[in-house]
Amino acid sequence: MRDLLKLAAMLQQIVEEENLQGQFEWPVPEDCPIAVPDFAGDCFKQNVYLKEHYAPQLQSDPQLRAHYWLIQQWGGIKSFKQNPQNDRKILQFLEALAAAEPSSKLYDTLPSLSKVSSFLMPDDYVIYDARVAYSLNWLIFAHDLDLEFFPQPVSRNAQLQKFEQQTIFNLMGCTRAYVPKPQAYLALCSLIKALVSHPDTPWQKPYEVEMILFSIAPGYIVQDIQKRIQIRKTAAAPAAAARTEMA
Repeated sequence: MRDLLKLAAMLQQIVEEENLQGQFEWPVPEDCPIAVPDFAGDCFKQNVYLKEHYAPQLQSDPQLRAHYWLIQQWGGIKSFKQNPQNDRKILQFLEALAAAEPSSKLYDTLPSLSKVSSFLMPDDYVIYDARVAYSLNWLIFAHDLDLEFFPQPVSRNAQLQKFEQQTIFNLMGCTRAYVPKPQAYLALCSLIKALVSHPDTPWQKPYEVEMILFSIAPGYIVQDIQKRIQIRKTAAAPAAAARTEMA
């Protein structure tokens, strides 16, 4: 619990320093199935509204059109096409969540499928996004928190690809365990729910923490990696060698 509170305090400090709400850039597409207020162009508030009001669309759509809109249009994953195979994946994922037994076979599509669960049940589930895992893993590593790493899906973000964490962890000799893939999604949701449920934290909903972790990955986290990690050339025979250090 102490490390959980340390993580919460770090996130609060980052939010205050970075003005994240004003920097949240994820506009709701114009073809959204529900009307979303403009909130003076505030993307953060638009997405909070969508999170709180989209579930009825999912609950009343047996043809899964609302589900695919979330994944393809809002989430930007155009490659997840509507077809019988993907229909089954969505239904199997929701059934697995209801039984609290997610399948490791669905891990590779978690960034897509978890968008559905996070909007269908925003009080219980978050989006398992590469940026979320990237931010969380770095904070765990950099501050030596007594928490396991979370498997990171492949990221499309150029900054995250440039500063690939597993290589950094290997160079630093880090042997911290990862949450097993079959348990990773529920473990992430449980961790974030524990953060928001504690009386000393300012957040009310899991998606607030998820949105913070998502927002800080390509900016704050990458900059923190650059500040903390130094690679120094050292004289070695017959060729120069490199030594990785953490500031």
